[in-house]
Amino acid sequence: MTAVKTLIAFGRKITGKRNTSDAPKSNTATDADLWCCQGECCQPGKDNTMQVLSDIQANLTTRSGVQLRVRQALPADEMLVADFFAHVTPEDLSFRFLSGMKEVSHERLQAITCADDPRSINFLAFSPADVLVAVGALAIDESLLRGEVALSVRADHKHLGVSWTLLSHIAHYAERRGLKSIESVESRANRAAIKLEREMGFEITQVPDDPTLVLVRRELQSGI
Repeated sequence: MTAVKTLIAFGRKITGKRNTSDAPKSNTATDADLWCCQGECCQPGKDNTMQVLSDIQANLTTRSGVQLRVRQALPADEMLVADFFAHVTPEDLSFRFLSGMKEVSHERLQAITCADDPRSINFLAFSPADVLVAVGALAIDESLLRGEVALSVRADHKHLGVSWTLLSHIAHYAERRGLKSIESVESRANRAAIKLEREMGFEITQVPDDPTLVLVRRELQSGI
């Protein structure tokens, strides 16, 4: 199996399923929603889940002064995330999912907003006006040492340092989880993302058997 297929198996191409029969109907997620999933990992006290959730949440400021409030994506956020992707440029949507899709499917939205897998974490970043301006993802492999990251930014919030700030937060979160590295498969045409990742210390290598893709990878200092 090539490197890119291995990555896609646990990261960007996830099509995980969850039990949606008891999912909240509201668009607004509350603290109580954190425990609405069916998975064992969503029970308070299991595997330090409360500490993990605390590490996800943050108030951040970009280099341009944009303030962001970050929390985990939850089942109640599905419509919110769908609306967010409707405000992502078609090119960025293609780069995010490595496909020519024009809109994000219900199944993918469910995977993004499911909170019952401790190895698949999705980060929502909100503006002070409570607008969802970025969605980030971290998918951790079975070894619990390597993660794949992916990031999308709303079109009207690009070039404001949002990507840099949220990706830095995800990297620090991964370090606290004990991961040794994070990586991402990028379209070679996604020059802006590759430039940013290079500036953040990612190493760029060719993906075997696919000259249109590159693998970006950054070593982490786990446990900090």
